[in-house]
Amino acid sequence: MRTQLASESTEVLLPNPGGLGSAEVQTGLDAQRTVCRLRLAAWLMPLLIAVLLPTMQVMKTLSNLRSGLQLEAQQLADTMSKNAARQPELWLYRINGLVNELESVRQRGHVNALRLLNERGAELAAVGTWGARSALSERALVMESGAHVATLELQVDALSAVRDAAPAAVGSLVLALLTWWLMVKVAVGSVAR
Repeated sequence: MRTQLASESTEVLLPNPGGLGSAEVQTGLDAQRTVCRLRLAAWLMPLLIAVLLPTMQVMKTLSNLRSGLQLEAQQLADTMSKNAARQPELWLYRINGLVNELESVRQRGHVNALRLLNERGAELAAVGTWGARSALSERALVMESGAHVATLELQVDALSAVRDAAPAAVGSLVLALLTWWLMVKVAVGSVAR
């Protein structure tokens, strides 16, 4: 049996193997489309899993680092503001005390570098290695009787967020491979049969 289609002035003859009706041919085409879509999904889903999970982990870690840095900066600036209010003329000249205060914050492990600048921007005290690349930084004002007397700057390495996401990346890669295997072997295999 042959089916004839008319397209403009051209006539096309399509073979109908084994005398299948049009419903059976349509079912076969639908199955082929489904297999193609499943194969596409079998590649896209694992790719999304492998990329999105580590990316979300890095973004969450960066957000936590930034909020922790803001909190640390504000707490230290408040402490220094109280010290400035108690001894307005002397507190800036106690460099060893200021360095010890900054060092105690750095040793807690949340901050890589800290520095205290006077109201003109000159560095009064600093601890840690101040880096320019791949770092998050935060500033807080040190006030004395409502007047700005110093600026506190804190910095943390943003690459630590990437290092912290390494286990999530490995886990998402394993999950992506498992998803790919399940979709290709089980889903596509069962539909293809």
